[in-house]
Amino acid sequence: MADEQLQRALNQHLIAKIDATKDAAVDGLRDPIDFESLQAKFGNRFVLWFVEADARTRFERMKEKGRYETREEFLDADRQTTELKIDSLNSSAAETLSGIETEEELASKLQGIIGEFRQKVVA
Repeated sequence: MADEQLQRALNQHLIAKIDATKDAAVDGLRDPIDFESLQAKFGNRFVLWFVEADARTRFERMKEKGRYETREEFLDADRQTTELKIDSLNSSAAETLSGIETEEELASKLQGIIGEFRQKVVA
């Protein structure tokens, strides 16, 4: 219960920094509370797109960015409590995207989806 309260307090602190008059992207949701907090604040202006990738692909991307040197380091981090609820967010997503593509392909796909989303919200 204390962890849940801390997560909600952290979310409120972070959400307060978002300018609601502008578009914003939030990366790194880890817990259903993150989703609930954003949805409560922004309503239909908030949408979750879930990007999934297998552990090998995620490790390679993180290694290229200098986050992990070994697969063991990555797997240890991936088993941390904060990482265990990520997959449960998939059921709340408007769309699930394959993260196996290159980052450029993924960014291009997201730009198209964002354009579609903006049209729906404005309509």
